[in-house]
Amino acid sequence: MNNILPWIALAIAVLLMTKQDTKIKSTVRGIRNNNPGNIRKTNIKWAGEVSPGTDSAFEQFKSMPYGIRAMLVDIINKHKKGLDTLQELINVWAPPIENDTTSYIK
Repeated sequence: MNNILPWIALAIAVLLMTKQDTKIKSTVRGIRNNNPGNIRKTNIKWAGEVSPGTDSAFEQFKSMPYGIRAMLVDIINKHKKGLDTLQELINVWAPPIENDTTSYIK
């Protein structure tokens, strides 16, 4: 049970993050795509995926709950592959080559 609590907290945080005004929704890519985890396009067929989407790099979902579900499935799958710490997850999710990963971890 203790292993699931961080995921529940993450889901609640994401739900609260998405309750923002429409001005922000129109400018933030992850919110505009209903993809708060900024999941890149792959060969995976996600539930609620918009196909074809208008974003060439990132998945788009029909609604935010589908995007949150995909993000949590992605995190759980990464955890099953052995990524056990937030630092490991962040290094994969936001690679240092593209992001200020050290700041994210702090």
